[in-house]
Amino acid sequence: MKNMLLVSVLILLTGTLFAQTATTPAGDGSSGNPYQIATLNNLYWITQNSSSWNSHFIQTADIDATTSSTWDIGQGFSPIGDDATQFTGSYDGQEYNVTGLYIHRPSTWWIGFFGFIGNFSNSATITNVKLEGVQISGATNVGGLIGGQCNSLATNCSSTGSVNGSHQVGGLIGYQYYLSTANNCYSKGSVTGSLQDVGGLIGNQYSSSSISNCYSNCSVTGSDDCVGGLIGIQWSSSVANGCYSTGPVIGHSSNVGGLIGYQDDANVTDCYSTGSATGDLSNVGGLIGNQYAYGVVKRCYSTGFIMGGSHLGGLIGIQSSSKTDSCFWDMTSSGQTISAGGTGKDTAEMKTESTFTNAGWNFTTVWSINSSINDGYPYLASNTPTFIEGATIGTPRNFALLQNYPNPFNPSTAIQFSVQKNGNVVVKAFDVLGREVATLYDNVAQAGKSYAVTFNGSRLSSGVYFYSIKSNNHYIVKKMVMLK
Repeated sequence: MKNMLLVSVLILLTGTLFAQTATTPAGDGSSGNPYQIATLNNLYWITQNSSSWNSHFIQTADIDATTSSTWDIGQGFSPIGDDATQFTGSYDGQEYNVTGLYIHRPSTWWIGFFGFIGNFSNSATITNVKLEGVQISGATNVGGLIGGQCNSLATNCSSTGSVNGSHQVGGLIGYQYYLSTANNCYSKGSVTGSLQDVGGLIGNQYSSSSISNCYSNCSVTGSDDCVGGLIGIQWSSSVANGCYSTGPVIGHSSNVGGLIGYQDDANVTDCYSTGSATGDLSNVGGLIGNQYAYGVVKRCYSTGFIMGGSHLGGLIGIQSSSKTDSCFWDMTSSGQTISAGGTGKDTAEMKTESTFTNAGWNFTTVWSINSSINDGYPYLASNTPTFIEGATIGTPRNFALLQNYPNPFNPSTAIQFSVQKNGNVVVKAFDVLGREVATLYDNVAQAGKSYAVTFNGSRLSSGVYFYSIKSNNHYIVKKMVMLK
């Protein structure tokens, strides 16, 4: 009896200690005097006042949202906007951070910082929102920033952390449709879907929607069809321009691509992917797994390692009534000499500017190439890679994972890394199926210091392996080859 009473008191005290409070923000919500969001309690006020979801907001300070994990009996933050009342106002984060946002609603649709924005009659605008270290899980239409985006704009936004759901799951946006746009946005971390339409940035892009100058550095895993490093499924007159993805993609079914899993009646221009793509069944490509019906892919390339069942392609796994124009893939790094579209080149050719300019690529204003950036492959001038696979920019104060040496190796190789901020660092090695084979470092690392670890594969078979570094929501993956 005493123990039960003690437990009850502890529960009551815990609930009181971490109880959320709705604090009305300054301002009146008009465009001339928007609500000023300065605290977590101000954010909570928005979630509890759906009548304000057509108003204007600006964020005026960094917000620590880690205590949101204690809210609503462990369900965490309640998304702003839902299928009954969409958010149709504007929110300008002014590039302040929201850190540690937690949502755990695995049976609920429309999950994200914003659950559902815009509708067929009214648009919403989300700008300059920076989410760091999110932990978000939901059912269908799940994204780090936005669960569902309709007839609306997201610009200069980002989300880092983990996003999990079932269907239409994206690192930034779960479901983007009907004349919606995202530009200058990115996602980093991990994205997992138990069903189909899973993407590093967007799960499902549909109905004349578009993205430009966006990228994803997420590890992406889907248990069903349509899994992509940037977009799970892209269809119905949608567009991607000037975008890239760098994380590993694993699909436990068909239609898996380093950039896009499945494409139908959509266009992709001036994009690339460098992450590996692995599919258990069919239609696996370095850029697109399944390019179907009227799609056009122009001036794009891929370099990631490809593995799966049938219909594998260095650039495109399978193609039907669609086409590629001036596209390439790296035959050496992909392990593939065939593709349903594009032209295969060796690594040296893929790092040579004339390979691309001879095919009409614009290396004046659109593309650039530099041996110290993006592992020497072309990169987008307006969307320059920083902490991504192959980046060797700057001093040891940067977050960096160097190419192992020697490579190929037998049976040991050295791996060097550095971090931008003090913090815990984890370096691991994986086989081509994504199974962990070794933990090489799991400890605190200091900024400005170079570290080296050794991978010994004496007990493993020859083949392609991957190694990764993760710290402070940054994530890099690189490939290595062991030849015995």
